[in-house]
Amino acid sequence: MSLWNELEEMFETSGNSIKVYNAKVKTSGVIEKIGVTTNSVLGCIIYNLEFLLVDNWVRVIGRGNKEKYGIIDFNSYFMKYEKNMFVVATDVIGGIFAINQGKYCEDIGKVWYLAPDTLEWESLSFEYSEFIAWLAQGNINEFYQSMRWKNWRDLAINVEIDQGILIYPFLWSDEIIIQNATKKIVPFYELVSINMEYISKLGIND
Repeated sequence: MSLWNELEEMFETSGNSIKVYNAKVKTSGVIEKIGVTTNSVLGCIIYNLEFLLVDNWVRVIGRGNKEKYGIIDFNSYFMKYEKNMFVVATDVIGGIFAINQGKYCEDIGKVWYLAPDTLEWESLSFEYSEFIAWLAQGNINEFYQSMRWKNWRDLAINVEIDQGILIYPFLWSDEIIIQNATKKIVPFYELVSINMEYISKLGIND
C-alpha cells in the first residue's frame, strides 16, 4: 500500500469529520520548491491535495488552486511576520499551525501552534506526520474546548478555506465570554493581520 493510500484510509476511517479536496492537477513543482518528496507525509499531502478540512474547523494547506491560496502563497504572505515558521494549517478562529524552522531553539522541525487565545506560539511536540494523525484520530474537541461556543458548527460550516471567524472581544482579552462574543466571517489574511498587529503592540513572542 502506498503512503497516499494509507493516508486516504486514515481519513476515511477517521472519527472526526474530514473533507478531502483532491488536487485537480498534480505536478511536482510545488513540492520541489519546498524541498520535499511524496515519500514524506508533507510532500504527499501537498502533491495530492488542495486542502484538507477537519471538523469544518482546521484547514490543512495543500497546493491550493487558482481561487484559494496554497502552501507557497500563504507562506510567502506570512514571511513578513515570521521568517522561521513554515505554516502547514490554520483554523477558523485565526490559529496557525507551523513547523518550527529555527524561531525557537527547542522542538525544531516540530509543529507549533499560534494560539488565538494567548497570541503565543506553543509546541505541540508533533512531527508533521503525527500532526496529521492527530487531526484524523485525536480529540479535537478537547483541544478547542475553551475556544468553541454552543452551536459553533452553524457558523463554521459557512466559512470558506480562505476565511476565518473574527471574534470580539478578542479571544485573548480579559473581557471575552465566548458564548456572548460577536462573531463575523472575514478574510483569513485580515484575521492574521489583526493578531500579528497585537502581538507586535503587546511585545509577545519577542
